[in-house]
Amino acid sequence: MRLGKLLTIGLVFFFLLVSNVQAIGITPARVTVDFEPGMEGVKNFCVINNQKKSMGVDLFVNGGLAEYIELSATRATINPAEYSKCFSYIYSLPDRMEPGTHEARIGVTEIPPENIFEGTGISTRASVLSQFRVFVPPEGSHIQIERILTSQADVGHQVSIKLLVRSIGTEDTEFYGDVKISDSNNVNLGTLSVPKTLVTAGAVKIVELNWGGSTIPGRYSILASLTYDEGVETTETAEIKIGGEHVDIIAEDSMQVALDDISNFILTVENFWSEEIEDVSGRIVIQDSAGKTVEQLSIESFDLKALGTKNMNLFWDSRDAAEGEYLVTIVLDYLDGKVSTKKITLSIGAVSAVAESSSVDAPSQELVATLSLLLIVLVILTIIYVAIRKK
Repeated sequence: MRLGKLLTIGLVFFFLLVSNVQAIGITPARVTVDFEPGMEGVKNFCVINNQKKSMGVDLFVNGGLAEYIELSATRATINPAEYSKCFSYIYSLPDRMEPGTHEARIGVTEIPPENIFEGTGISTRASVLSQFRVFVPPEGSHIQIERILTSQADVGHQVSIKLLVRSIGTEDTEFYGDVKISDSNNVNLGTLSVPKTLVTAGAVKIVELNWGGSTIPGRYSILASLTYDEGVETTETAEIKIGGEHVDIIAEDSMQVALDDISNFILTVENFWSEEIEDVSGRIVIQDSAGKTVEQLSIESFDLKALGTKNMNLFWDSRDAAEGEYLVTIVLDYLDGKVSTKKITLSIGAVSAVAESSSVDAPSQELVATLSLLLIVLVILTIIYVAIRKK
């Protein structure tokens, strides 16, 4: 009898954990307001009943701004017919707050069904949070480049560059500066001047500039530097993409492979042209440190959609290669005579633990959540197993 009860508890606990995943949601996820002394207001939020079931919910608030917030309700019931149920909160801020971002978290927690675990002391509760943020501007003159907007252009055409400059201080601010444009080799191709411009406190000023463009397709870097308040500088970067009959090869500049292992070259091929490029073919040329070609492999032909990309995995059986450094040149031929190349330095030999770990992608949040759930289930099953053995 005791064994049956333990198994029932374990199974119900497992299914409750699974059912709680994304059982409820909340919208909006975040609300941000700019501070004003003594400001008051009302904000609405809605609880989403993702599983369209009957449930009770507790509502709460915590965080640094919790004392300034009053919820319209602290407990409610949601019916299966209600996809969402909306609530509100009143905020009443003080006359003064420290500069920076302050936050409160509006939370909703599902109430477990009554008596489902009577006498066990076990329950799980799904919770979601919405952030309420208040930004308090620093005293004086302060600006930031909020964003850089660029237009995509073909070779030989003018490129529009827009700087979105926001005043985050309490005073109107005058600024000036420049915008530097560089190619993929970090060679400076030109500098555009930003004239003296005034942005009022709390506002955004758009500065429009034009660059003559380039005759060579590819990626170009923008570095915007603005000076204000007698020498204070703020910077921001962006990228310009110049299109044309060009195929770009994106890959790591260097890689390591252990002895007796197969080399795997991971790359992305990108079409910068607004038309499809058919029959792209190529080869991989591998040279040793003396410049001698030790291997040449063919790349099967493929098509590239207009402004599209293609991910590729290319392999070289380097298990018989001697330890040392090799130069790998990836060559692509297209459009009857155009050629794109990418050089990779390949080191064959002992691979350090640091190098190996750096090549592993960080696990996604979904994977972490799944593994955590499986770990919880494993712990529960272990407890049940130990209880059975003791019996």
